[in-house]
Amino acid sequence: MGTSISTKRLNDLNQGLCSTANLNEWLAVDHAKLLNSVSQKPSFRYLADVAKRLPKVSVPKQLAWIGSQISELKNGELLQNHPSDVVRSWVCYAFAAKANEIEDALEVVKPFAGDVHFGVREIAWMSVREKICEYPNEAIKILLPWTKDSNENIRRFASEATRPRGVWAKHIDQFKKDPEPGRPLLDRLFKDDSRYVQNSVANWLNDAAKSSPKWVKSLCADWQEKSASKATIYIVKRAQRSMKEKL
Repeated sequence: MGTSISTKRLNDLNQGLCSTANLNEWLAVDHAKLLNSVSQKPSFRYLADVAKRLPKVSVPKQLAWIGSQISELKNGELLQNHPSDVVRSWVCYAFAAKANEIEDALEVVKPFAGDVHFGVREIAWMSVREKICEYPNEAIKILLPWTKDSNENIRRFASEATRPRGVWAKHIDQFKKDPEPGRPLLDRLFKDDSRYVQNSVANWLNDAAKSSPKWVKSLCADWQEKSASKATIYIVKRAQRSMKEKL
């Protein structure tokens, strides 16, 4: 599983004393132990029972399941600023599960989209992916203002959450067939000075290129006419990295 984790470090993670430092640690967290640790506080006694019922599924599915249990119970908001990124990820799923409308769902996960931890930011878009897949055009409209946010993590979320294919997530079939509705959002990010955002935009287009290579080529050409910035040059090159055989 990669670099080994010391017993003390893993114990600290399972007690919720700190956040994970990388994917290796994130995957190594024992969610049942972490639930039991959090349940030691009076407001969260019920999490001990959640730990007993934790299904033996993949880590992403465990996160979503725990979030659904918190959403049905109480005091989840008190964990929003917990020192453990994994606990904050549970809460993100809990908030998303409570929201019926896509606009509400995106609004409640926005603080998590801007979280300082990489894992929480990934969970933020994964927690609303199903709703975005169901209402992709609405999601684009709601997320347009996010592309102007001062926080690069929020801007990146707008792109990452709407990728046609994405990673560890359901595909957005509508954008695989026709990515054009996503263009208004992408047009606001093709000169973004954040490499974090640039990579997401390029990956969005790389996803789209798998089924709409001519559309991606045309969009990139248009951007190159409008901008000679280093950001645009980087995005355009990275976006077309897998297209040679398809053109």
